[in-house]
Amino acid sequence: MRPAMKVTPLDKLIQSRKLSPEGKSSINIAVFSNYNHEAIYGLLNYNLNKINFFADFYECSYSDYFFHIMENKEEIKKYRADVHAFIIDDFFVKNSHDIILPLADIKSNIRQLREKITLLMHFSIDQCQSHTLINTVNISEDLLKQFISRDSRRQVNEAIAELNDFIADFAQQYDSVSVIDIDRSISNNAINSKKSNAIDILADINMLDYIAKSICDDVRLIAGKALKCVVTDLDNTLWRGTLADDGIDRVVISGGKDGAAFLRYQEYLARLHDQGVILAICSKNDEQDVQEVFRARKDELHIGLHHFSKVMANWEKKSDNISRIASDLNISPEHIVFVDDSEYECAEVKNSLPEITTFNFSGDINSRLNAFICEDFFIKETITQSDRIRNITYSQNKIRDEIKNNANSYDDFLNSLQLSLRARPVDTSTLDRVSEMTLRTNQFNMTTRRMLVNEIDAFLQEEGNNILIFECDDKVGNYGIVGCAFLNLSGHKCKILNVILSCRVFGRQVEYAIMKAIAHLCHKNEIKETEALYIPTKKNERFATFYTDCGFDKAGENTFFCSALDLELLKRKSNFITLTCEG
Repeated sequence: MRPAMKVTPLDKLIQSRKLSPEGKSSINIAVFSNYNHEAIYGLLNYNLNKINFFADFYECSYSDYFFHIMENKEEIKKYRADVHAFIIDDFFVKNSHDIILPLADIKSNIRQLREKITLLMHFSIDQCQSHTLINTVNISEDLLKQFISRDSRRQVNEAIAELNDFIADFAQQYDSVSVIDIDRSISNNAINSKKSNAIDILADINMLDYIAKSICDDVRLIAGKALKCVVTDLDNTLWRGTLADDGIDRVVISGGKDGAAFLRYQEYLARLHDQGVILAICSKNDEQDVQEVFRARKDELHIGLHHFSKVMANWEKKSDNISRIASDLNISPEHIVFVDDSEYECAEVKNSLPEITTFNFSGDINSRLNAFICEDFFIKETITQSDRIRNITYSQNKIRDEIKNNANSYDDFLNSLQLSLRARPVDTSTLDRVSEMTLRTNQFNMTTRRMLVNEIDAFLQEEGNNILIFECDDKVGNYGIVGCAFLNLSGHKCKILNVILSCRVFGRQVEYAIMKAIAHLCHKNEIKETEALYIPTKKNERFATFYTDCGFDKAGENTFFCSALDLELLKRKSNFITLTCEG
């Protein structure tokens, strides 16, 4: 077994030159910096390639970028960058010979810098409507210690800390702003903080790689590419040893250096589970042996079979088993990461399922786990109540599967579930969940418009706009908030701007009950015409006929129309669901 090789930033730059935009989603990015940052472009495309994106970059040579932006506002707005990244260095604390300025000058410069940052941020957020990244500021030891008094050093550090708090406040105020923590990068990447100035630090290829990765993490989030599920191998991944060869009693689960490292991986998976990440097992073993090792050594293991929503333990191709896992869990392979210590198995899965993310776990487990964590596969803005109950829902689905297998027909199964759907207007407590659905749902998302919380809030401020949310439960348990509908009611016309539904309730008639709720709202508001918008993608094409199935006629390339929603048709299509409408 060959250990996974660490890919250096230089390796990434070399590999980025071989990348092509063909078959990838495009994204426009503008990076503004006072120093030579050209290497970041290759590092960005290397990282973006992992989520099937390829970037075009706004051409801006390194210079006083504040002046450049103020002089070229219209050109920059016309470029329509999806992402703006502002990289701040320490120019405000030193002169051209890297000698620190008097304390009063530093404080004055920081006041001016705050004014400039405010102008830049509002230009980016309000005028360009770009997702915006900005870094915190670090002052090098070689600069700080040019002050010989501890009091002066303390005042400089306090002024820098206040500036960083000021920068961080933008991320608190705006969902479309992210802050790149430079101190954390210096710590994690062993960058020499004693370098003579921040430009040396920021221009360090490891730092540029960190900034590129931070930008890519945000693209992953805003593009709905965050992963939802870990499919893990067992042998030499969850424990040391091979179950079939070493036996149930001899695989190393705890004790010694090896055992501690594997326990750490088990605990990390359990922590992901608690935050709503779905776990599954794909292992070349006999399923009976897998069940037995979890039973016989449960006191040593720091994770149990109950944490895993699906277990595929057999001798078939792993790609076939993972396809089955994806199908049974109703998620796309693009939202799965497969963890295995075998380079061959990773390659076999990736070759058969090119959309999946694979992670080679061979070599030192602690190092590989650290690398896995730092990939930030599961990044999200916040943990919602739906995240917390997600794995409970998948556990409940095992009970639902038993009910389904014992039913005489699918209608009998639906009838026996005693499904109910509650429709109500969105409120401040549910905005996070609505945003999450726009960002993470790809299949039943009729326009796939991605929206952060502040964008949803802005949508609701527009005249006539409404959002309905839908919470579902049955006799087995609560599914949580599973859907939402973006509507505009103006005069006697209703526009259905988007409908989103979680894959958790596919095949339960919920989509038709949602339309029935919209029909009730239209009737209440004396709506005479209803128009629905559908923007086809590769992911949502499964539901291309949804609106015609609900009684609409196609009116244009992306629009559907009906004079009045057919309530009786929708009642028939959702006859096994009890609907309650509030508000």
